[in-house]
Amino acid sequence: MLGKILNITSLQNPIIKDLTKIIRGNNQNEIKSFICEGEFFLKSAFKNQWEIETLIINSSISFSIEINRIINDCVLKKVKVVSGDKKILSKLSNNKNAQNIIFKVKKKKFLFNDLNINDMHIAIDGVTDPGNLGTIFRTINAFGINNLILIGNTVNQFKKEVVRSSMASLFNLKIINTNFIDFKKWVNKNSIKLYGTDLSSENNYLNENWIFPLCLVLGNEKNGISEEIKSLCHKLIFIKTINNESLNLSVANGIILSEIVRKYPI
Repeated sequence: MLGKILNITSLQNPIIKDLTKIIRGNNQNEIKSFICEGEFFLKSAFKNQWEIETLIINSSISFSIEINRIINDCVLKKVKVVSGDKKILSKLSNNKNAQNIIFKVKKKKFLFNDLNINDMHIAIDGVTDPGNLGTIFRTINAFGINNLILIGNTVNQFKKEVVRSSMASLFNLKIINTNFIDFKKWVNKNSIKLYGTDLSSENNYLNENWIFPLCLVLGNEKNGISEEIKSLCHKLIFIKTINNESLNLSVANGIILSEIVRKYPI
C-alpha cells in the first residue's frame, strides 16, 4: 500500500463527526457532498471521475487489487483515507450490516449544455418515492441512456434511499435539476418531442412512431404529469393493461424504453 493511511478508533474523531453530519443533514440541497457504501459504488464513482473527498476502509479486511489501486490513487491525490473497525463503519452505515468501504463524494452539477440533443432523454416530473427514482436510474442506465432531467419537486437524487436503490448507476448519469420555465425553454429551443405517460390517453405506446430528438416524461406516482408539462407534450401515451390498473412508475418506464430501443437501437 502506497502512502499513509490514518487509523481511527474513536467515534468522536472530527472526520467521523463530519460524515455523520452529512448523513443526518436535513437540507440536502445545501450539502455539497453525499455518502456512499460498498466496493461497487466506489469503483463506479472512481471510473466516472467523481471527486472522492474522504474514504473509510475496514482495517481488518484485505481488498482486491482493483480496490487497492483506487485506495492508492486516493492517497496520492491527498484524499482523506482512514481505516477503522466495524464500530466505526457501523456508525456511518445506512445498512444493518455495514459495508467494508464508506466514502464521501462531492456532488456533481450538470447543466442543459452538458446534454447531447441527439441522445435520448428522460424527464421526471414530481416523483416523490426515493426507491422509484433510484430504480429509474438503474433502468435508464441499463438501456444506455445517460440524460435525466428532474423537474420541480422531484425527490433529491442524492437522498440516501435514492443513492442506495440506484445501485451506483447514479454515477453514470448526467442529471439536471430544473424548474418548469427553464425546462420549457430547453424543449422549445431544441425542438424536443416530449412523450408523456398519461392513463387517460388513447394512444397506445406500441403504435407510436417515435420522433427524435425525444424526451420521455414520467409523472408523479399518484397524480401523473402536471398540466403545464402536458401542454408541452408532442404526444401523451399509455400502456394497455388487462385489468386497467396503473403500473409501478419504474416498471412502466422500463416497458416503454424497451419498445423505443427495439424500434430505434441506441
